[in-house]
Amino acid sequence: MPVSRTDLKYRENYITRLPVCQHKTAKKLINSKDYCKKSVSVQKALTIGVKTGKILLPETERKMEENEILKAADRVSELIASQKLSKIVFSVPDDKSEIRTEGRLVRIKNRMYLQTEKYTADGKARHTNIPADESREKILQLMKTHKRTNVITPSGNAELMISKKGKSKFTDRIADCKVLSAVGGNDRLKKHILSDGTVYPFLVELGVSDANGNVFDRKRAKFRQIDRFLGYVDEIIRFLPDSGEINVLDLCCGKSYLTFAAYWFLTEVKKRQVNMTGADLKKDVIDFCTEKAVRLGYTGLSFVCADIAKYEVNVAPGPCAVSPCVRHGDRRRACDRGASESKSYSLNPVLSS
Repeated sequence: MPVSRTDLKYRENYITRLPVCQHKTAKKLINSKDYCKKSVSVQKALTIGVKTGKILLPETERKMEENEILKAADRVSELIASQKLSKIVFSVPDDKSEIRTEGRLVRIKNRMYLQTEKYTADGKARHTNIPADESREKILQLMKTHKRTNVITPSGNAELMISKKGKSKFTDRIADCKVLSAVGGNDRLKKHILSDGTVYPFLVELGVSDANGNVFDRKRAKFRQIDRFLGYVDEIIRFLPDSGEINVLDLCCGKSYLTFAAYWFLTEVKKRQVNMTGADLKKDVIDFCTEKAVRLGYTGLSFVCADIAKYEVNVAPGPCAVSPCVRHGDRRRACDRGASESKSYSLNPVLSS
């Protein structure tokens, strides 16, 4: 018996409630000859279609799509936990003001983070650091708002695609591998010349640390300044010849924390022969520094009380380093005025042979 017009209309109305991508399949199935010859209810026809996999009801399809996205999010979380994620790229965003979002693993203060970098159409990039163990929700959110997600690892790639009609597909081509991804980070290992708790005689004499090498709290800023200064000396010493005496002149030396530190570093650490002179206008400061140099046995270190505008440098030819006045405020300006009148030396750092 042919299907009544009313029944056909009902079937067509039911079909319109299905996803657009399924209209053609459902209509062909329901209006097929087998069903038209018999008075088969639309519900039964659709039930047969669902059982055979020819038709997916909206709820079923949504669950399958969500399962694909959840599967992808779980896979990425697994890669993050095992430190095998090299990079993840979210592209084709729903928000047209955004271009793409990239993510990578970083280590900050001994904790693993997923660092995302969102590129926007106005040419800006915004960074967000998400704790690795809390990143799944953010990954899931980004996957749902981007049509394409590419996962890159040392052992293969994976891809999540979401079509314009909302159909999602996750393709995993990542092989099981023990190779870990290189994890970047913002923590930089600083190179230190000095270490707290180590006895440095010149620091003890200058009152920076006690006899056991423990830095006094009030002198910690000075200790860090000396350590950083020695790092600079260590970087530039390679420009000097490998042998021969090094002549160093420290203008406006003051209490000479850095002068003593440089002499110790060049003679004790680098094992170089050094002739170093500190010059300053204050006699009491020069007397203090001279006494400390004698107590430390620094025979190559001397201090003179002199106006640098009138002081002449007489050293034998060889490597020479001239220290500028950069630490003493008003005295620096006085030294600069004096240096402008002197032809014996320059206030700019000079390394020559």
